[in-house]
Amino acid sequence: MSDGRRATALTGSTGFIGSAVAEALAQRGVEAVALVRGATDPGPLLQRRVVGDLTAAATLPGLVEGAEVLVHAASYVGSDPLRQEEVNVAGTRELLRAARDAGVRRIVYVSTAGVYGGSLRGGEREAEAVVAPGSTLSASRRRAEELVLAAGGLVIRPHLVYGVGDRWFLGALVPLMHTLGARIGDGRTRISVIDRLTLGRLVAALALGDAPVGVYHGALVDPVPVGALVEQVHRAMGVAVPQAVLDPAEAARRLAPFGVRASQLALVTQDSWFDASAAWAVTGLVPPPAPVVDAPTAAWYRSRLTAG
Repeated sequence: MSDGRRATALTGSTGFIGSAVAEALAQRGVEAVALVRGATDPGPLLQRRVVGDLTAAATLPGLVEGAEVLVHAASYVGSDPLRQEEVNVAGTRELLRAARDAGVRRIVYVSTAGVYGGSLRGGEREAEAVVAPGSTLSASRRRAEELVLAAGGLVIRPHLVYGVGDRWFLGALVPLMHTLGARIGDGRTRISVIDRLTLGRLVAALALGDAPVGVYHGALVDPVPVGALVEQVHRAMGVAVPQAVLDPAEAARRLAPFGVRASQLALVTQDSWFDASAAWAVTGLVPPPAPVVDAPTAAWYRSRLTAG
């Protein structure tokens, strides 16, 4: 059966990663239906929409009716533990129940490397990485993973994702550097990264292919020095990189009044990468050899600098 006849249900279609999955599905000619809230427009890439919510179980059967594939890319990423439980855990459970009743044959859940907490040291494969959520949010994402895996689904764990719409990685780091007037750390820290559009293509390939069920890492194959990525983004923006350098402890002290925690800075000042080769191997996709920063991405980060 060709991709174009594999009816696919998608949650999170208007989100940072989910919208990239929607674009990748459209490029493959896939008929996709999106779960949206209220009058939210899923965009021109999706053929139809179902108005509903992960916390409204009665709306979920309409999403998965007639679908062969479910891509679950929706999550709550705020700090309210009750909401985390309602959306990420209970909502996933109800979605999976509806998918089972509808006969959906393949499920892919877009999770996060946040389930590893601070345990990544470099090069771990999926079976080697230590799951150790360091927050209630990451713990709720882990419980959602467990539900998906128990239902015979696939889980993909991206780490640091950049691109248009990024507010948490470079979208936060670059403005902080300019607030400080300095780089944070020596830039040699190696991290696993992927741009959102490439991640969307990888998720779509996992959903539409025949990869074995289980957990997959979502990133470029080779880790990237954070300093090199920061310089690449600045070149694309046409903005000079701050030349002063602060050690992470001093940067954390200066940024504390802005609500920035040392644990957040650790993401870009301590090696944090994994082996991501398995997902590329099972999908047959060719990964980009290095990060790509296109014009829309550069414009997005430039807007983040001028917003404040």
